[in-house]
Amino acid sequence: MISKKGQTREIRQVIERSDVIVQVLDARDPEGSRCIELEDQIKEGSKKLIFLLNKIDLVPEEAVDQWITHYKQQKQLCLKFKATGNLKPEAKEGADKDEEMEDAKDESGRTMLMDVLFEYARKFADKKDQETIAVGVIGYTNSGKSSVINCLKRRAACPTSSNTFLTKSKQEVRLNQMVTLVDTPGIVHISETDQQGTQVIRSALQVEQIENPLGPLKSIFEKIEKVELLRHYRIGGFETVDQFLE
Repeated sequence: MISKKGQTREIRQVIERSDVIVQVLDARDPEGSRCIELEDQIKEGSKKLIFLLNKIDLVPEEAVDQWITHYKQQKQLCLKFKATGNLKPEAKEGADKDEEMEDAKDESGRTMLMDVLFEYARKFADKKDQETIAVGVIGYTNSGKSSVINCLKRRAACPTSSNTFLTKSKQEVRLNQMVTLVDTPGIVHISETDQQGTQVIRSALQVEQIENPLGPLKSIFEKIEKVELLRHYRIGGFETVDQFLE
């Protein structure tokens, strides 16, 4: 089994050999799922960097559009994406217009990313006289990197799971004659003051691995309005995590 340091080293190696990097961000927490240190390495190597805002179905559409605008203002290419479970879409009998519209939205994200990658491939072919480009897919653990690749390939080319660190080493998937995708192990940022709380919020730690639930609960409470907790659990007022648990 490869170590966490080994995984980080492997991610860096993929970045070095890739012509284009796709950083998959969780639409629920785009800034929290970025890795600035790796972004700096990508910029130093003059690599093309694409932000892919994944899991857009889990947040309001206006929030997604605001993030796209935010990164556009920073002159950073950012595309929205939903890695669907339907790898080989077929016509649905009796599908209503809402379902058809959702399917069209899902497909538009895939089409847009494919168009961008193929355009980069053509430019690299013209400038560097190379027939194919390598596209490294990086991102926080459980951000959906493997699902994105499967969606682009339209088949289960990479294994996926809700468990963390399923991908332990790089995996290459040939998208077509021009583009090769490289899946990588998940990135983890560890907060010095609240390691487990940060990991739990970002789905980077399984429940059975939690040593002390109070730490993660404190982190969660800092991000949720108290009135929402009272309404959801239908409980009286509380001041501390211990009082909430009681």
